[in-house]
Amino acid sequence: KSHVSFAHSLIHTDNYIIVWDCSVHFQTDALFMGGSFFRDNQDYTMKFGLIPKNATSRDDVIWVDSGEAGAIVHPLHAWEEVTECQDGEVRSTIKLWTPFCKNLDLDLEKSNTFHMMEYTIDPNTKTVSREVIDDTISSEFATMPPQPSPLSSLDLPTSFLSAHAPLAEDYEAVETNARDDNTKICSSKLSTHD
Repeated sequence: KSHVSFAHSLIHTDNYIIVWDCSVHFQTDALFMGGSFFRDNQDYTMKFGLIPKNATSRDDVIWVDSGEAGAIVHPLHAWEEVTECQDGEVRSTIKLWTPFCKNLDLDLEKSNTFHMMEYTIDPNTKTVSREVIDDTISSEFATMPPQPSPLSSLDLPTSFLSAHAPLAEDYEAVETNARDDNTKICSSKLSTHD
């Protein structure tokens, strides 16, 4: 390819490593003209690369074109969902929750808006769809909650979206951690994907 894409994270599921080739590309002319070395190219559509964990060559990589320009920098979570088709065949799709920016500008004087998206990527049909999860806040640097302490008796979900700043009524149980009386562990009523 004739460009270097801005991407410094990747994510994986049980069977795939997911990378992306986004619309922000490295431009060496910034060395002479100033500004960011990365520039947004709205004529280039973002592509997802699905690398099977059992891949033996680059030919095993499945590339899926999203059909839209944009950038992903720090993904949140990915998993596979298995469904049984009418013909009895079992198929797997990949779900990816990630902040997405339509036109990323890496000029440090400017601010970018990232909205949380759910991408559904089908490795069999090489198609992808996108659903907006939240467009009310900029959700870049979204994080997963920490794993519970082994000393905790609560059975916390291993994955739920913390970028939405849940309200107090979204929690149903609070327990003091045995290691530190000031540390609280909460059980969420928010929906989860395990």
